[in-house]
Amino acid sequence: MSDNIPFIRVPLSEQEFEKINKNLWITDVLAINGQANIFSSVFSKIAVCDVHKLSFCDQKLSFDEFKFLTCSGNVKYLDITKTFINHENGDSVYIDSILKCVPNVEIFKCYNSEIPAFELNSVNPFQNINTSKMGKIDIHMFSYSHFEKLFIFMKENPHIQYRIQFDGVELSASETQKLRVVVQEIIDTGMTEFWPPYIRFGGQTAEQLHQMISLIMKYDNQLMQQRNNISKRMTQPYFDVENISNGFGHGSIVYKLSIHFASQNDPSTKPETLSFALKIPSDEISYQQKLKIDSNLPKNAKEIISEAVAEIHKNECYFYTKISTFLNNFKIPIIYETKEWNILENEQGYILMEDLSEVGYVLSKYDFILEDRIKAVVKEISTMQAEWIKGSLKYDWKEVKTETNEEMWEKITNDFLSFIPASIELVDDIDNEILAFVDWQLVYEGSPSADLVRYIVRGTEASVRRKIEPTIFSFFIKCIRDLIPNLEIYESQIRKAYIYSFISEFVELLMITVNNTKSLQDLINNDENVAVNLNLKEKIICRTISVMEDISKFIDSGEFEDVVERF
Repeated sequence: MSDNIPFIRVPLSEQEFEKINKNLWITDVLAINGQANIFSSVFSKIAVCDVHKLSFCDQKLSFDEFKFLTCSGNVKYLDITKTFINHENGDSVYIDSILKCVPNVEIFKCYNSEIPAFELNSVNPFQNINTSKMGKIDIHMFSYSHFEKLFIFMKENPHIQYRIQFDGVELSASETQKLRVVVQEIIDTGMTEFWPPYIRFGGQTAEQLHQMISLIMKYDNQLMQQRNNISKRMTQPYFDVENISNGFGHGSIVYKLSIHFASQNDPSTKPETLSFALKIPSDEISYQQKLKIDSNLPKNAKEIISEAVAEIHKNECYFYTKISTFLNNFKIPIIYETKEWNILENEQGYILMEDLSEVGYVLSKYDFILEDRIKAVVKEISTMQAEWIKGSLKYDWKEVKTETNEEMWEKITNDFLSFIPASIELVDDIDNEILAFVDWQLVYEGSPSADLVRYIVRGTEASVRRKIEPTIFSFFIKCIRDLIPNLEIYESQIRKAYIYSFISEFVELLMITVNNTKSLQDLINNDENVAVNLNLKEKIICRTISVMEDISKFIDSGEFEDVVERF
């Protein structure tokens, strides 16, 4: 590219992209996602591709096209998510052929549950592949038999960091037990000079998952000392702590912990760094926000807030340590350790987790979601819900009595009984890839529609919400049926449940609107980005008014007389 333009954002329509009348010389990064199968339009414009990062999501391309994009040999990061690469005769291209095209790849990610990773009759598909530069493989397995082939490769290449998940795979009791044995052997082996593999599958016990993550955490803490005798050439490590949560939350503070190791022999050498995210529950943010609204708070206001924050932090710890262990294919960050906040004993709570700040960002409370991102997130939400339904599990949500999944779905529009959390935030990288859902403080049993409502109603402008709502229910059902074909779930059910959740969401949305507009007005009064903050304030108010208008229409229609009578 010329004129120092770092990237071209692909327009929303194929027709708009066709208006580009120049061939592209692409360097650095090529990431194609968002609109399904737009690749053919993009490829026709590419004259030269010399990238080090190549990423696809929801695309279809031929093997010849893939070889053209990778012919420079410079690709170091390759991500193939829900993407089909086919030979000219339509046969799938397997991972071994893909990796031979990228001899210098360091990070390889492959998320695709619809096509096999390896040829059925292959014995050692990774044979003759150069792995000297490969540092990380993140892959969703198609079947247990494919894992057996990969496991041979893992034993031959222990220097690679592995993150393996079974994506919608129905494992037999025998296969589940074999995987448990594999993971237990890793745990029992303990610390070595290499990364312990991360392996997650349906039927994995919460205790074993916790032990595996603890081992990985232990390796993280000792990485520099364990690999290549690094401690002999390193000085005493030093730490950086950075608050990365400003403007993003109400009940916690998130710090980025960076551990730096500098060379003893050459001080000019760039230090090696390990990074983690540390989430600390805190009453200070909510307390200061309440003070702005009401300066005459009771004397025990901070104590009341602390107790409330401690409780929602406990919820989040519970989700990560218990509930999430059954969501095998859902994107959450790696959790290394959790501790509840014990106020009486003065024991600080925390969640130590994977640091995603370098590759992603969290939408702040003032950000509105772009239309082209909504379906991608709804699809991930449906994956989470399908995972729990498929498991036919009854898990102890605190002391709340649960029912079977069949009973739950029969009563979907009445009792709101399901196993779906209703508070999420999206971490998203520069390529719009969904990295993880975080912030599970307000997780609770509720209607599946509550997730859709909270994400769409709180996160979008009025015009975007009203545009997406007529099609989102059928899309949501399609996503779930792709994972559970025989599930009896209908658009009329989801629509009615959505409207119930929509109505119940309004009171909380109104409170959020009051708090946020007050905060923005304080900034305006202090002459801070007046034009920007005025615009945000207007959008937030318009969003809430539009919800109020639509609730009035629902009630006036007579379709929800039972709600009117009850409330």
